[in-house]
Order: sequence, then C-alpha cells, then structure tokens
Amino acid sequence: MTTRSVAPDIPFARGTMRMGLSPIDAAEWIQFGEDTAAQMAEKARLLATRRDDVLAALPGSEDAAAEVLELLRANLRLHHPGRLADAPEDVAEPPLARAARLVQEDVCILLPAEGGYRLVAGCVCFPSNWILREKLGHPLGEIHGPVPGYAPALAAPVGRFFERLAPGHIVARLNWLVHDNADLFQRGRTADAPAVTADNAGDVLRLRTERQVLQRLPRTGAVIFSIRTRLHRLRDAVPSPAKATELATALSAMPRELQAYRHMGPFLAPLLGWLDAMAGPPEAPPS
Repeated sequence: MTTRSVAPDIPFARGTMRMGLSPIDAAEWIQFGEDTAAQMAEKARLLATRRDDVLAALPGSEDAAAEVLELLRANLRLHHPGRLADAPEDVAEPPLARAARLVQEDVCILLPAEGGYRLVAGCVCFPSNWILREKLGHPLGEIHGPVPGYAPALAAPVGRFFERLAPGHIVARLNWLVHDNADLFQRGRTADAPAVTADNAGDVLRLRTERQVLQRLPRTGAVIFSIRTRLHRLRDAVPSPAKATELATALSAMPRELQAYRHMGPFLAPLLGWLDAMAGPPEAPPS
C-alpha cells in the first residue's frame, strides 16, 4: 500500500495506555509513501554507521528471521509489484538485514520463553528513545517495565494477546509521541535543538506516529512486530481547533511520570500554550 505522508486523524482523546488493536488485511501491512526514499537512505546510513545499535539477534532466532524475509518477499511480490526489483539484496547479509532493506518498517521478532515472549532479534533503525541491544533477550514485561502505568494497565492483556494470536490474523495499532527534533533515530533532546515557544511550537515540534503491526509466523510460531514511523510537523498534524483541543486535553491528562518518560518536560508548557492559541476561546454556552 502506497500512502501520502500526511498526518493521520489520530484519536488523541483515547489516551495512550491502551492496546487499541484493529484487524487488517495482508495487503495493508507494508506502507510506502512520499517519505520512502529519504527513510530508506537513512536506514542504509544507520546500518552502515550504527549497525550494532540497530541490528541484533540471539542464537536460535535464525529460522524466524529467514521466515520474516520470506514473508516480506511474498507480500511485496503480491501487493507491491516492482519493489523487489528496486531493492536488490546482498545475499552475504543476514536475512533480517536483507528484510530491513526492503521496507521502511522496523521489525522485531519475539519467541515464547519462560516468563513470556522474549525479544530475540530485530532491526530497529528508527527507535524512540531506546536501543535494540539493550532490550534484546528480555521478556515483554521487562522491555516495557520502565513505561509508567504499563504493568497495571497492559501487562496482562498484552501477555494474553501474544499467547492467543493465530497465524493469519494481523492486527495494527497507532502510537503517537511529540518530539522537539526530526530525528528518526530518536535519542531525546539534542544539544542544538531550537528553543520552543508558544509562538513557534507548531513549526519546531514534530508529531511522531508509529503504526505497529503484529502477526504470527506460521512455520516457526514467532510473533513479528513491525513499526512504520512517520514524522509530521505539529502544525500539519493539528489542523483544526477541535484537534488542538483534543491533543491539549490528552497531554494535560497524561500522568507526569509518563510526560517525563517521553522527554516532554522542556517543551510541554509552550506546546500547551500553542495548542490553546490554536483552539481559540471556548465557545459560549447557548443562551
């Protein structure tokens, strides 16, 4: 599926601490767009310059990685004719690296183990404030353990979902974050980040959306988790007073611990100021 790289209509009001899964067809799994060339070039650069940070695998994950590559090839052949010809593979590279060079999506592989599903391999070039090798080998509960509110709200439902996910059933969810720079390999606030004010927040800040897709591989039984990342100028992602009000309400309701975890402290006040100005004065009650 080829899509325009416009900001989606994000349901900010639903909050962030929810699974929010929706079934999708295989034809909807991989998404290309106006940002394809730039993101594929950035992937290639990161694989060349930060390979140990973006590509990692544990022994025993080889069969699942090979199956990911097979599944991606089959999907592209069926739903994106021509993409395989546009992305020649280096057979000397491991299967997961070859798979990563075919699409913009990051890919993680999880296998069942004692204590829950464990991250055993991945190619994650566009992380949001985490590093793949630091999570490798850990079960889901530990991977998400630092996220405020995750354990009581999502740990049990996520565990049940992974156990019950059947081959052929593909689901997607949308995650959103706000950053003060346009880095795809996101490591928090940079030293040269511009000052954010209530006047310039709409142009300086970026809304990051992550379309996360989960499915089970039929042969190895591994669960693959793919992430299609997009960056949108905040002004483009919040095009109306109603949307500005919705985002401001969601941010104000977000626990302070989660705001801090997402590195929003330095720009939260000016962001809310900009959103308030965008929203305009509250409507007068009917007389």
